[in-house]
Amino acid sequence: MISSGRDVRHRLSVAKLPAMPHILARLMDSCQQDNADLEGLADLIAKDAAVTMRVLGAATNTAYSKIALKPGLRQALLILGMDTVKSLLIGDAVSQVFSNFTQDGADDLRGYWRHSYTVALASRKIAMLVDYPHLEEAYLAGLLHDVGRLALLSIAPREYSTLLTHVDDAGLCQAEAQTFHINHCEAGALLTERFQLDSFLADSILYHHESLDQVKTAHPLVRIVMLADLLASHGSTEPALEAAAVLFNLDEAAVKTIGADTGETVKEAAGMLGIDLSGTEHAMAVPYPSRRANDEGNARDKLVQ
Repeated sequence: MISSGRDVRHRLSVAKLPAMPHILARLMDSCQQDNADLEGLADLIAKDAAVTMRVLGAATNTAYSKIALKPGLRQALLILGMDTVKSLLIGDAVSQVFSNFTQDGADDLRGYWRHSYTVALASRKIAMLVDYPHLEEAYLAGLLHDVGRLALLSIAPREYSTLLTHVDDAGLCQAEAQTFHINHCEAGALLTERFQLDSFLADSILYHHESLDQVKTAHPLVRIVMLADLLASHGSTEPALEAAAVLFNLDEAAVKTIGADTGETVKEAAGMLGIDLSGTEHAMAVPYPSRRANDEGNARDKLVQ
């Protein structure tokens, strides 16, 4: 049973979070470099059998290639292209680190990964639109923006499972604070700070549900993730359009280009890592408080009356 915010923070600080695999850490660093080349990536990838097999598997997928023969590693990298290779490596690194983070497999996390990959892809597209130079950093920040939800689920699976289906918004943060005295933004920032990355990554996680006024002059990565999360949760509706205008002076046409073809691309990205997202279109989309909670509240009100 969670008793206080201090208790949650302590349990997060001592949680058994695996270290990022050595080869993948080097790959991540290489992906962050502006002058990263396929030859250098190939040499690093070849040292990790699991990553090599993922790259080869992705390249032989009919969505990318119609080659009858199975390609070698360097040919596979050419088929996929630098952007796809980088996204695949980042996704694989995150998957390896967090795949065993939750204590059991009772909860269906596919909706979580669908939302995370959607925000990651949107973050990368926004970064390109606003000329933010570190595209893979933006992708990684989007992919990890909700990692605090995994952290809270890991620490309190019974209590948090009731919140797992709720949409990622300020209402969820309020519900988490009421239950755990900490929200998933704070939990995620605490967790990612343990990686000691030279980045505004933790800030982008911590502030992605703050008000527009509070972040409109923040570091670009913070603003990118906030807008990407709004687009992933609400589409090209008023909240996202307002945020796009305030944060980056983007118009409606630009916002719609960010969301174009997102669904299929997200499925492809997850599929390369063996995550089947079929049937998750409406996962994690229940607003807080849920209709069920409202119905129960109305029933209690009627009973009192």
